[in-house]
Amino acid sequence: MPNWCANAVEITGPTDAIDTLWQDAHREEKGLLSAMAPLDEWDYQDAISTWGTKWDVDIDDTSLSLHNRDEFSTITGHFDTAWGPPTTAFNTWLTDNPDCEAELLYYEGGNDFCGSLDGGDMTLSQQSKDFFINTELGVKLDEAFGLLELMEEYEEEAQEEALESPLILLNPEEEPNDSNINDIRT
Repeated sequence: MPNWCANAVEITGPTDAIDTLWQDAHREEKGLLSAMAPLDEWDYQDAISTWGTKWDVDIDDTSLSLHNRDEFSTITGHFDTAWGPPTTAFNTWLTDNPDCEAELLYYEGGNDFCGSLDGGDMTLSQQSKDFFINTELGVKLDEAFGLLELMEEYEEEAQEEALESPLILLNPEEEPNDSNINDIRT
């Protein structure tokens, strides 16, 4: 069972390119990643190297939606992928569609990373709260995945665990021995 990587996406471009992507992603035996970077036949290693993740994204199992406008359209929403984000598929599609843009944000808590298509990966536990408050990327990641709240919950749990069984000496000058060792833990 993989760790799931949460992805938030906004793909914008000329309506014909976005409609083609949307329609291709809905075709039988296809998904979003197959529409972006087709595989001849699914193979684990090919999927990883072509998409950046091992399984395709079934649009019907996501919160993705299409917003058609006259000249430009957008696909927005969230989906999960196995182990990591589909950055390779997105980069392939963007190379083939230079008039389009995509913002892909991702978060994978089990392996402690988050990031964006443009900004790359970062270790979540090494980021300060200031990063998620004072930088454009940090704010976007927090808005998409609630990372500040997750960090605060983690800190509270760590503090509670630390306070649950503190070691307190009744008399700091007296060495603990077998007879008073139980009296030391509270």
